[in-house]
Amino acid sequence: KAEVIQKMDTNIGQLMKTDAKFYAIHVSPSAKELSMMGKTEQEQSEAMKRYIREVFIPFYAGNFNKGLNAGDILFYGKIHFSRERSEKASFMHCHLIVSRKDQSNKKKLSPVTNHRNTTKGAIKGGFDRKTLFQQAESGFDKLFGYGRDIQETFVYCNTMKNGSISEKLKMQEQELHAG
Repeated sequence: KAEVIQKMDTNIGQLMKTDAKFYAIHVSPSAKELSMMGKTEQEQSEAMKRYIREVFIPFYAGNFNKGLNAGDILFYGKIHFSRERSEKASFMHCHLIVSRKDQSNKKKLSPVTNHRNTTKGAIKGGFDRKTLFQQAESGFDKLFGYGRDIQETFVYCNTMKNGSISEKLKMQEQELHAG
C-alpha cells in the first residue's frame, strides 16, 4: 500500500493542483464471463491478472493515440471476490488505479477527456471510451474463447440505451438474425 501511494504521489510532474493524480477503473466480469475464467477463485484471479496485463492495459494505452504501450502505463490493481452490499455469492471484480501521467512522467493521460485522436491544438491524442470498451470485450472473448451473445455486447447495450429509434430497430433485426 505504501509503495502504491508513494509511486502515485511522485508521478505528478507538471500537474496542476486541480488535476487528478490518478483514475480509478473498475473491471467486473459478468457471471457467465467469470465461469470462463476458471472454476476456483485462484484460477479466476490468475485469469483476471492475465486479462488486465495482456488485454485491458495494452488497449487502454493504445487508446490515447500517443504511441504508448502497456509498459508506459503506471497502474496498480486489487482483486476482490465479494461485495459487501451484494447478494451475489461470487462477484469477482478488480479495482485499478491508473496514474494520470505515463511511467516517464512526461505525458499527461486522461481517459475522461472528450477529445478523440486530435492532432492539432493544445491537446494531442485524446481517448475514445467506446473503442476501449469494444476492444476490451473482444479481447476478453478471444483470450478466454467466450462466445458472447449479441445482447451481451457493448454495442448492443449502448445502442439500446442511447441509440436513435432507427439504430435500435437495426440492432433488434441483428438480434433476430443472430438467434
